[in-house]
Amino acid sequence: MYISSQSADIVSTINNSIFNNNKTVGYGGAVGHGMGILNITSSEFTENSSENFGGAVYNFNHASGGLVADNEVNIYNSKFTSNTTAAEGGAVANYAVMTINNSDFIGNSSTSTDVGDNGGGAVFLGSEALTVIQGSKFTDNTSTSEGGAIAMRDKTQGNNINAKLDI
Repeated sequence: MYISSQSADIVSTINNSIFNNNKTVGYGGAVGHGMGILNITSSEFTENSSENFGGAVYNFNHASGGLVADNEVNIYNSKFTSNTTAAEGGAVANYAVMTINNSDFIGNSSTSTDVGDNGGGAVFLGSEALTVIQGSKFTDNTSTSEGGAIAMRDKTQGNNINAKLDI
């Protein structure tokens, strides 16, 4: 599923849904989100995969030169199990605004060997990601690069000087 619009005012909702065994050679094995607000509630993502970013969910700033705040994903009471990526974020890759509350990340993986740029067995935060994670559990997630549970680019990589993570 790819969700994008030309307006930051668009609100999309995924509620009580199951995404199982979806695959992409692009971004977001189950869901790719590019503009507006996406609320994911009480949903399950299992065995989804991406060859690029976000084994299950990929959140990016769609508009060239747009504000990171124009794109937001909120994940509540959801479960991510056995999702994989060959690059960044076994379950979730975030490049904009994201809140994750009361969610479980179990056995997700990033298989990239590009040390210093990829990783995040469960969650990867890149670009100028603004992320809040509360009340969530990370269990048995792995990365062959950086961050078994969470990886975040740092300012030395030149594109993430404004990133913020609150746990």
